[in-house]
Amino acid sequence: MVHKSSMDESRTEWVRKLRDAFPRPPPRKSARPTSTPNIVSANGAVAVLNDSPSLWNTSLNQGWTKAEEDILCSAILRYGVGNWRAILDSGCLPGKNPSQMYLQTQRILGQQSISEFTGLHVDCRAIGEFNRGRVDVVRKNRLINNQGGRPSKEELQRKVKENKEK
Repeated sequence: MVHKSSMDESRTEWVRKLRDAFPRPPPRKSARPTSTPNIVSANGAVAVLNDSPSLWNTSLNQGWTKAEEDILCSAILRYGVGNWRAILDSGCLPGKNPSQMYLQTQRILGQQSISEFTGLHVDCRAIGEFNRGRVDVVRKNRLINNQGGRPSKEELQRKVKENKEK
Protein backbone atom coordinates (compact mmCIF):
# COMPACT_ATOMS: atom_id res chain seq x y z
CA MET A 1 0.00 0.00 0.00
CA VAL A 2 1.31 3.45 -0.95
CA HIS A 3 1.13 6.13 1.71
CA LYS A 4 -0.49 9.44 0.90
CA SER A 5 2.68 11.38 1.69
CA SER A 6 4.71 9.34 -0.82
CA MET A 7 1.99 9.90 -3.44
CA ASP A 8 2.15 13.64 -2.79
CA GLU A 9 5.93 13.56 -3.07
CA SER A 10 5.84 11.65 -6.37
CA ARG A 11 3.22 14.04 -7.75
CA THR A 12 5.29 17.02 -6.65
CA GLU A 13 8.35 15.51 -8.31
CA TRP A 14 6.37 14.85 -11.48
CA VAL A 15 5.11 18.45 -11.58
CA ARG A 16 8.65 19.73 -10.98
CA LYS A 17 9.96 17.63 -13.90
CA LEU A 18 7.19 18.97 -16.16
CA ARG A 19 7.98 22.54 -15.20
CA ASP A 20 11.67 21.98 -15.89
CA ALA A 21 10.94 20.35 -19.25
CA PHE A 22 8.38 22.96 -20.30
CA PRO A 23 9.27 26.32 -18.76
CA ARG A 24 6.72 29.08 -18.95
CA PRO A 25 7.28 31.54 -21.78
CA PRO A 26 8.03 35.12 -20.83
CA PRO A 27 4.95 37.33 -20.51
CA ARG A 28 3.69 38.69 -23.81
CA LYS A 29 4.28 42.33 -24.43
CA SER A 30 1.18 44.15 -25.50
CA ALA A 31 1.11 45.58 -29.01
CA ARG A 32 -0.67 48.58 -27.55
CA PRO A 33 1.45 51.71 -27.52
CA THR A 34 2.36 53.08 -24.12
CA SER A 35 1.26 56.59 -24.99
CA THR A 36 -1.25 57.97 -27.44
CA PRO A 37 -1.56 61.52 -28.70
CA ASN A 38 -4.21 63.62 -27.02
CA ILE A 39 -6.36 66.23 -28.68
CA VAL A 40 -7.67 69.10 -26.60
CA SER A 41 -10.78 70.74 -27.98
CA ALA A 42 -11.67 74.44 -27.62
CA ASN A 43 -13.86 73.70 -24.58
CA GLY A 44 -11.01 71.86 -22.82
CA ALA A 45 -12.23 68.30 -23.38
CA VAL A 46 -9.47 65.78 -23.99
CA ALA A 47 -9.92 63.09 -26.64
CA VAL A 48 -7.49 60.19 -26.77
CA LEU A 49 -6.94 58.82 -30.25
CA ASN A 50 -6.88 55.10 -30.97
CA ASP A 51 -7.93 54.14 -27.47
CA SER A 52 -10.47 51.46 -28.37
CA PRO A 53 -9.65 48.19 -26.55
CA SER A 54 -11.07 46.20 -29.48
CA LEU A 55 -8.26 47.53 -31.67
CA TRP A 56 -5.71 45.84 -29.43
CA ASN A 57 -7.17 42.36 -29.38
CA THR A 58 -4.38 40.03 -28.35
CA SER A 59 -6.42 36.85 -28.57
CA LEU A 60 -4.51 33.58 -28.44
CA ASN A 61 -6.89 32.09 -31.00
CA GLN A 62 -5.11 32.14 -34.34
CA GLY A 63 -8.22 31.22 -36.33
CA TRP A 64 -8.72 28.08 -38.36
CA THR A 65 -5.91 26.29 -40.14
CA LYS A 66 -6.51 24.59 -43.48
CA ALA A 67 -6.21 21.20 -41.77
CA GLU A 68 -8.82 22.11 -39.12
CA GLU A 69 -11.15 23.38 -41.84
CA ASP A 70 -10.75 20.10 -43.73
CA ILE A 71 -11.51 18.15 -40.55
CA LEU A 72 -14.63 20.27 -39.95
CA CYS A 73 -15.85 19.61 -43.51
CA SER A 74 -15.29 15.87 -43.07
CA ALA A 75 -17.06 15.92 -39.70
CA ILE A 76 -20.04 17.75 -41.19
CA LEU A 77 -20.18 15.20 -43.98
CA ARG A 78 -20.19 12.43 -41.36
CA TYR A 79 -22.34 13.93 -38.55
CA GLY A 80 -24.40 16.56 -40.38
CA VAL A 81 -24.68 20.34 -40.17
CA GLY A 82 -25.57 21.52 -36.69
CA ASN A 83 -24.56 18.35 -34.84
CA TRP A 84 -21.81 20.23 -33.03
CA ARG A 85 -22.06 18.07 -29.90
CA ALA A 86 -21.40 14.90 -31.90
CA ILE A 87 -18.41 16.56 -33.56
CA LEU A 88 -17.07 17.66 -30.17
CA ASP A 89 -17.63 14.21 -28.69
CA SER A 90 -15.70 12.62 -31.57
CA GLY A 91 -12.61 14.55 -30.43
CA CYS A 92 -11.59 15.47 -33.95
CA LEU A 93 -11.44 19.23 -33.24
CA PRO A 94 -9.94 19.75 -29.79
CA GLY A 95 -9.99 23.33 -28.57
CA LYS A 96 -12.96 24.37 -30.69
CA ASN A 97 -16.44 25.10 -29.39
CA PRO A 98 -19.87 24.94 -31.08
CA SER A 99 -20.07 28.66 -31.81
CA GLN A 100 -16.65 28.58 -33.52
CA MET A 101 -17.76 25.61 -35.61
CA TYR A 102 -21.03 27.36 -36.50
CA LEU A 103 -19.25 30.53 -37.63
CA GLN A 104 -16.66 28.62 -39.64
CA THR A 105 -19.43 26.61 -41.30
CA GLN A 106 -21.07 29.90 -42.30
CA ARG A 107 -17.79 31.03 -43.86
CA ILE A 108 -17.26 27.76 -45.72
CA LEU A 109 -20.85 27.63 -47.01
CA GLY A 110 -20.72 31.31 -47.89
CA GLN A 111 -24.04 32.25 -46.29
CA GLN A 112 -25.20 33.66 -42.99
CA SER A 113 -28.19 31.40 -42.43
CA ILE A 114 -27.32 27.71 -42.45
CA SER A 115 -30.66 26.54 -41.06
CA GLU A 116 -31.66 25.13 -44.44
CA PHE A 117 -28.80 22.61 -44.10
CA THR A 118 -29.41 21.61 -40.47
CA GLY A 119 -29.11 17.86 -40.04
CA LEU A 120 -27.99 17.27 -43.63
CA HIS A 121 -24.74 15.47 -44.42
CA VAL A 122 -23.38 17.81 -47.09
CA ASP A 123 -20.16 18.66 -48.89
CA CYS A 124 -19.55 22.16 -47.52
CA ARG A 125 -16.94 23.09 -50.07
CA ALA A 126 -19.18 22.25 -53.04
CA ILE A 127 -21.98 24.37 -51.61
CA GLY A 128 -19.52 27.18 -50.89
CA GLU A 129 -18.24 27.14 -54.48
CA PHE A 130 -21.82 27.25 -55.77
CA ASN A 131 -22.71 30.14 -53.45
CA ARG A 132 -19.58 32.13 -54.41
CA GLY A 133 -20.67 31.99 -58.04
CA ARG A 134 -24.17 33.33 -57.39
CA VAL A 135 -24.90 36.88 -58.50
CA ASP A 136 -28.63 36.98 -57.72
CA VAL A 137 -28.10 37.52 -53.99
CA VAL A 138 -27.22 40.28 -51.53
CA ARG A 139 -23.95 39.82 -49.68
CA LYS A 140 -22.66 41.17 -46.39
CA ASN A 141 -19.05 40.47 -45.42
CA ARG A 142 -18.80 38.08 -48.41
CA LEU A 143 -21.68 35.96 -47.06
CA ILE A 144 -25.11 35.61 -48.62
CA ASN A 145 -27.46 37.69 -46.51
CA ASN A 146 -31.13 36.89 -45.98
CA GLN A 147 -32.87 40.15 -46.88
CA GLY A 148 -36.37 39.06 -45.97
CA GLY A 149 -37.83 38.31 -42.60
CA ARG A 150 -37.57 34.97 -40.94
CA PRO A 151 -38.48 32.21 -43.35
CA SER A 152 -41.73 30.46 -42.57
CA LYS A 153 -41.67 26.85 -41.45
CA GLU A 154 -42.99 25.72 -44.83
CA GLU A 155 -40.39 27.73 -46.74
CA LEU A 156 -37.60 26.31 -44.58
CA GLN A 157 -38.90 22.76 -45.11
CA ARG A 158 -39.03 23.41 -48.87
CA LYS A 159 -35.39 24.58 -48.86
CA VAL A 160 -34.29 21.56 -46.80
CA LYS A 161 -36.08 19.26 -49.26
CA GLU A 162 -34.38 21.00 -52.21
CA ASN A 163 -31.00 20.67 -50.52
CA LYS A 164 -31.58 16.96 -49.84
CA GLU A 165 -32.33 16.45 -53.54
CA LYS A 166 -29.16 18.30 -54.55
